[in-house]
Amino acid sequence: MKAGFLTIFLQVALSTAIFASCSTTTAVTDRTPDHTTEQAGVTAQLPTGVEMNGDINELHAPDTPDKIPTYGEDSAQCVMSYYLYRQSFRDWENSGDMFYFQDLLPYWTYVFTSCPGFRLNTFINGARIYEHRISLLPHNERQPAIDTLLMIFDERIKYFGNEAVVLGLKAVAMVQHMPENTKEVYEVLKRVAELKKLNTPNHLMVFYMQYAVRYYEEGGIPLSELINVYIEVDGIARHNISLNNASSPEYRESIERIEQLMLDYLDCNVMQDVFMPQFLADSTNVELCRRIMGLMAYNQCYQQPVFRRTLNQLNRLDPTPRLLMFQGNLFSSEGNYEEALTAFKKALKGFKEDQIDDRYEAHMKKAEIYLLQRQYQNARASAMRALGVKPDDAEANLMLGNIYLQGRETCGSSFDAQHSGAWAAFDRFQRARNLSTNQSVQNRATEGIQQARSRFPLTRDIFFNNRTLGQTFTAPCWINETVTVRASDQ
Repeated sequence: MKAGFLTIFLQVALSTAIFASCSTTTAVTDRTPDHTTEQAGVTAQLPTGVEMNGDINELHAPDTPDKIPTYGEDSAQCVMSYYLYRQSFRDWENSGDMFYFQDLLPYWTYVFTSCPGFRLNTFINGARIYEHRISLLPHNERQPAIDTLLMIFDERIKYFGNEAVVLGLKAVAMVQHMPENTKEVYEVLKRVAELKKLNTPNHLMVFYMQYAVRYYEEGGIPLSELINVYIEVDGIARHNISLNNASSPEYRESIERIEQLMLDYLDCNVMQDVFMPQFLADSTNVELCRRIMGLMAYNQCYQQPVFRRTLNQLNRLDPTPRLLMFQGNLFSSEGNYEEALTAFKKALKGFKEDQIDDRYEAHMKKAEIYLLQRQYQNARASAMRALGVKPDDAEANLMLGNIYLQGRETCGSSFDAQHSGAWAAFDRFQRARNLSTNQSVQNRATEGIQQARSRFPLTRDIFFNNRTLGQTFTAPCWINETVTVRASDQ
């Protein structure tokens, strides 16, 4: 026996005797763990090639009525065994000496089987002990030790709770030691995600998706469940990315990996077949409709009947301004301009005063549609409202320039009516170029200025129509802008 061990034994025996004389074997409520840090996958570093003598049979915690046998039937033996194993465990951690590892095993075994509710550290240390034990065994002899490791996690939940965290540790162990057991690993990961929800750690989230794909390929789950897992995992990742904290980059990277895993399963026709029965069976389920629409929109499955029906249903059940904007953009892209305008108008009524970007976008979308329909007066009114929301916006000024340029011949045949559109457009394009340093804006504004200038009258025509260069006046008709008389040859 190593030096100092006898002293430790006597000290523990003495303290045990004192404890036994002062207390009964009834359960106590103090099961506070020692100050030990638990880390998944961390084991003591021992010399390679070391073999263990003897064997430990499979371990079974007693099924007591209260499920929490704190000191077991022999409180003195429990306390003594706990402190003896803990001392040897610390010595093993600090030295890596196999003597201490072999020495702690019978004492730890007694505590685990006879009084598992005594200390949480019994389970934390037990997982580390068995991780190391597994690493020392040949592959074809590891299964009993692996089974015991998994039992340690299950018994820990039984006596100390914290199911979500402990199942996460168990899942990692299963992936490491029994990755081929797809069904069992998948079910544990699924339970972790049910418990942790949006707080599911990144590595467990990725494992969950990987094993869902594998289990589907093995015929264990239908395609509908695989896609539902993808929706769940995608929501977890995007939530954690939105938190913009230290772990957000990990989740962002994982989204790409998850999408690669699902490429073969997110075909629009497949989703149509999967989601239509779900929608028909539960069409008033707002959350289901959101999931269907979100996933199909992400993959641009806009033409699928289930997507259209889901979108319309959502607008009936839970209309939101942004959903109406999405619907309006979809209608607009298909040339259904009246439906698009209706959606944008409804969205504007729903946006609050401080939702500046949303209100601005809705006005600009209306202006674009009115311009396509050659309703220049309505287009101008919408663009001016966009400027009212963002007074120094270059894009709104570009829009007004295009409206004036395209609609310049709709105000009559007089000299002022024929040329006011080009003069007003020139001013708006110049203002846009001055408001933004964006290269795209600069290029479009410069092109608009050149087009407007090419439509200016000659100096002599200005003179013969009783106007002078540089003169300002209010343009007639719907243009209603203060314009400056300019000539193309000046």
